[in-house]
Amino acid sequence: MNRYLPFLLLITFFCLLMFLLDLRSKQIDDLTRTNAQEKIIKRAPTPTPYLFTEEGLWRVVNNWKFGNDGYYYKEDKKLCEYADQRILDIQKDFSHNKFLEMKKTDNFDRVAENLSKDYWGFESEVLQAWLRSTSHKKNLEENFTHSCIKCENSYCVQLFGKY
Repeated sequence: MNRYLPFLLLITFFCLLMFLLDLRSKQIDDLTRTNAQEKIIKRAPTPTPYLFTEEGLWRVVNNWKFGNDGYYYKEDKKLCEYADQRILDIQKDFSHNKFLEMKKTDNFDRVAENLSKDYWGFESEVLQAWLRSTSHKKNLEENFTHSCIKCENSYCVQLFGKY
């Protein structure tokens, strides 16, 4: 056993070195991912009795946008003011009617809207539903630069704009 000891020590050292290098690589990947996620605007979540939050949906949608188009939406104050009103509107009348009225008074070159209701699970379920819908997916894929998401109860609205 003595004559194999140097060989076993060398193998042990090599395995330990590989483990440490792999661990360091994962830490760098996590750091890179964290730095990219910090570019997403942080805002206070609106509490809901459901599993998802508007902040979580914002993060999921923005990560999807970055993965597909290489940029994040910028949160826009004016769109958020409209979204605050729209979230109240759609709980009374789940339609795009009031959005069409709002569309006439904005300063954007283009605007669009995605709505959802009755999603009780996770943020990714709302995004997946929008991606399965041709018109909602089109809004997500368009080159809109600004957006805002508001959720209340089981309703969510995402407004898009481009100046």
